[in-house]
Amino acid sequence: MSRRPLQRAGNQFNVEVERISYTLDLLQFAMTNLAPLTQNLSDVALRNQIDRFYDRAIMTANIRSFDVYGLLLSRVVDNFQIYLTDLLAVVFEAHPETLRSKEQISIELALRAESISDLRRIVAERKIERLTYVSFDDLRLFFDKRFGVRPELSPSDIDSVKNAVLRRNLIVHRRSVVDERFLHRIGRQDLKVGDKVTTSAMDVRSAIDATANAKQKFEAAVHQQFSDIW
Repeated sequence: MSRRPLQRAGNQFNVEVERISYTLDLLQFAMTNLAPLTQNLSDVALRNQIDRFYDRAIMTANIRSFDVYGLLLSRVVDNFQIYLTDLLAVVFEAHPETLRSKEQISIELALRAESISDLRRIVAERKIERLTYVSFDDLRLFFDKRFGVRPELSPSDIDSVKNAVLRRNLIVHRRSVVDERFLHRIGRQDLKVGDKVTTSAMDVRSAIDATANAKQKFEAAVHQQFSDIW
């Protein structure tokens, strides 16, 4: 295990956030600044090249052609969920005693392991894989009950993350078209079933802020509970 696995997991999360933020900044710059710049350019070839890039940026950001903001928001949420599974792996590896439970394993699985250490790894991977598909509330409950890890998230912090996850799921599974389930969970009065939700740059930035804040608080809570994990 890395000498500082908690820090490594955090760094991987931060790198992905920087990539997404850079893409968002580049797209917004193209949409707001390139068109005015071309008006004062005497180089016709360069002006035409910038115009083509600007038109492509506008088309790319348009929900009717290609929902790039929706893709970026989905990537933000996926990055956060990957971070949480990395966090689980870090704790399980540093403290294998946390794998203990009343859950039974098959003889076939036990025989597949070459050692007790290998069996722990297999059990941890299976547990992490199952937790990948649970809700944010269920994952927070697991961290609490199994590890005693309680990140200091306010109701507003929790709602912000859950809303980002809801938006991501709607984009990925429903092509941004509102259904009954989304409507019930999001609690917005301005939407109805069948509406298509447009994702904006502000939505992406809100998701980045919400997940980065939650990441910091999960990281602090894990280190507070397990002082040997850095």
